Amino acid sequence: MTRILALDWGTRHIGVAVSDELQISTRPLAPLSETTPEAFLEDVSSLCRDFNVQTIIIGLPVSLSREIGPQAQKVQEFARSVETKTGLEVILWDETYTSQTAETSMKEAGKNLRKHRSEVNSLAAQVILDSYLSEHS
Repeated sequence: MTRILALDWGTRHIGVAVSDELQISTRPLAPLSETTPEAFLEDVSSLCRDFNVQTIIIGLPVSLSREIGPQAQKVQEFARSVETKTGLEVILWDETYTSQTAETSMKEAGKNLRKHRSEVNSLAAQVILDSYLSEHS
């Protein structure tokens, strides 16, 4: 088996998480700070090569009524760009409540959300990846 990379696209940071080779456990990686779309796509490509990734999961922000809004449309465009750049399979995955779950975990760990804001996205990416793996195990 190969690793799976998960991305949580935020307005300032892109959260990143990766599975192990057996796709049993996951861990957050350092978030990427979006500079230019091209630089970000190159960073994602590098991560995929470094971790021998074959599949990328990207969190899709759908509304509670299951509608695709403007933010979700941006994520869909972003996913197409990632797929084109990497040549890998990209799967959009419902990210409902993942940021809230990540924030709760950070609070329970005693971390100050203001000081560790960028970590929320990577923890949210880990939640997305865990959700995906639990449904595909």
